[in-house]
Amino acid sequence: MAKEIQVPERLYKYYSDSHLKFVFGDWTIRFTPAVEFNDPFECLPHVINLASKEHQEKIIELSIDDIIKEETAASKKKKARRIQKMMRARCRRDEVKAQVGAAAVNMAKLVMGKIYEKVTREIGVLCLSEENLNLLMWSHYANSHLGFAVGFDMGSDFFVKGSPLPIWKPKKIEYVAERPSKFFNELSSDMKEIFYTKGDVWSYENEWRMLAHLGDSLEWVEEKPTGVLPLPKKSVSEVIFGAKMDDDMVKLACQLIKQQPDCKHIRLQWARLHDSKYELVLEDIPPSFWQKKS
Repeated sequence: MAKEIQVPERLYKYYSDSHLKFVFGDWTIRFTPAVEFNDPFECLPHVINLASKEHQEKIIELSIDDIIKEETAASKKKKARRIQKMMRARCRRDEVKAQVGAAAVNMAKLVMGKIYEKVTREIGVLCLSEENLNLLMWSHYANSHLGFAVGFDMGSDFFVKGSPLPIWKPKKIEYVAERPSKFFNELSSDMKEIFYTKGDVWSYENEWRMLAHLGDSLEWVEEKPTGVLPLPKKSVSEVIFGAKMDDDMVKLACQLIKQQPDCKHIRLQWARLHDSKYELVLEDIPPSFWQKKS
C-alpha cells in the first residue's frame, strides 16, 4: 500500500481580480462542478469494459454449470430433455461469451457516460496548488497577473474537519503520461482515476483537490453559483497580489481585508518581477502603503 502523502502546511488558490469581493467581501469559497473545468479529459478515464475477458468467462462458466447442476437434479422423466439442454448449453458456450463480451463493451460506455454526467455535476471540486509564484498559474488563473492568490492554512478546521463534514480531505493529483485504462470493476473506490489523475501536461500546477457532494447538507450559500460555502477568515493565512495589479487596486484590496475584524493575522504580499531572471519574487506590503492618512 502506497504511503499517503502529507498535506502541505500551505496551499494556494488563484483568482481573477473580479473575485476580490467574492472572497474578501462575502468571505466565500467555491467547490466547482468539474463540468466547468478547462481540461476536456477531466474525470474521463478510459474504461475498457465492465470486466476483463477472463472475469466475464468465469461468470458465464459458473452460470452454465448452474444450469447443468439444476438439470441433473431433475426427475428421470425429463432425462432426454435434460441432456439436450445440457448439450445446448455447452455448445453455445463460445457464442454466449462473444455476445456477452460485445454487450459488456457497450454497457461499459453507457455506464461510464452516466457516471461522468453525474459526478461532474454533483461533486464540487476545490482546486489548490503548492505553487505561489508559478508564471503559468498566474497567467492562466489570475487574469494574466492582474488577479491574486490566496494562501490557505491547511491545518485550520475548515480543511481538516470540513465546514461542516462531509468535505473529503485534500489529495494530491497524480500526473501521468498515459490516460488511465481500466476495467470498470477495477476502478478505485476513492475515485482516483476519475478525480485525482491528470495528464502530465498539467504537472506544472502541482495540484491538490478537495471534494464535496453538492447534494449534502452543507452550508451552501444561497443566491450564489452552485457549490459556494462560507470561508472562515482564520483559514486564510496570506494574500498575494499579481505583478500587474495596479497600485490603487492593491491598496483598495488591502484596505478591504485589513479593516475587517479577525483579519490581522493575514499576511499581504505583492508578486514582483525579478530584476534579471524570468521569475517572480514576493514583497511584503507594509501598513503604511494602504493605511488611510488622517
